[in-house]
Amino acid sequence: MFSIKEQKGLFVLVILIAITLLSKYLSKENIPFEPNNIDTTGKIDIVSITPYLEINTQDTIVESKRKFNNSASPLKRQQNKAGKTIKAFDFNPNTISYDSLILLGLNKRTAYNWIKYISKGGKFKIKNDIKKIYGLKEKKFLSIKNHILLPDSIKKTKYIASDKSPVKKHHPQENIMIDLNVCTAEELKKLNGIGEKLSARIIKFRNKIGGFYSVNQLKEVYGLPLETFNRIKGNLIADKNKIRKIKINIEEKKSLIRFPYFNYRLAIQLYNYRKQHGYFKGIDDIKKIKTIDNTKIQKIEPYLDFALN
Repeated sequence: MFSIKEQKGLFVLVILIAITLLSKYLSKENIPFEPNNIDTTGKIDIVSITPYLEINTQDTIVESKRKFNNSASPLKRQQNKAGKTIKAFDFNPNTISYDSLILLGLNKRTAYNWIKYISKGGKFKIKNDIKKIYGLKEKKFLSIKNHILLPDSIKKTKYIASDKSPVKKHHPQENIMIDLNVCTAEELKKLNGIGEKLSARIIKFRNKIGGFYSVNQLKEVYGLPLETFNRIKGNLIADKNKIRKIKINIEEKKSLIRFPYFNYRLAIQLYNYRKQHGYFKGIDDIKKIKTIDNTKIQKIEPYLDFALN
């Protein structure tokens, strides 16, 4: 049996032991990751925590900039303290987050440039596109290349015409021959591929330029497919004698400007030349205006009338 004094001492000792055990229990830190994230060697399983590092589809540039301005991300500090080598993992470069780039071993500046690029709408289509990120070294690119979820290249389909392929020929419609300078819209609609709108546009264009001197001018009509032109050109003629010409020595400045094949500058040059040098005797006088090239002269010559009355 213990004396009363010994009992009190024993009670105090039990209390002290209990306090000591409780304080040790309360001082333990919580483990930041679930047990299945740590293997028997104490290493963090990078693949298992990767889903938590992706932020929807991509980090915003503001968030990435905040992380970049910090001395280091928490995950990076933890890696440095442990002295562990980061393992690479498969990733989509168009949706990867800032933290995931750090885990891949990129420095903060390169990771920030990467996120900034995709946040502003930049897209990677093939693996080598990653090289455009400022600060990404070739050695680092090669170390992560096989984990990039993009193709090495995009194959372009080449269409090679075979000599044995049949050539589509367009034959004129029988018993149809139309003069572009006198025909009506209704007559034009008899041709394959010419409907209400195209026939109206052809007539409008003819009236605007004063007539066709060549069937090839029809290709200048807005909305007329080349295939349609090739189909109907054998049914067309253009009588040059029916062109409405411009009296180049008589027309006023406004009339010259309105002609479609004269731009404003050319119309003013023709008017001023006539005013300074007198009437144009022929196309050779037009050629004296050095700013008019031969192509333009050939285009306007059929419409010029050098008569003085």
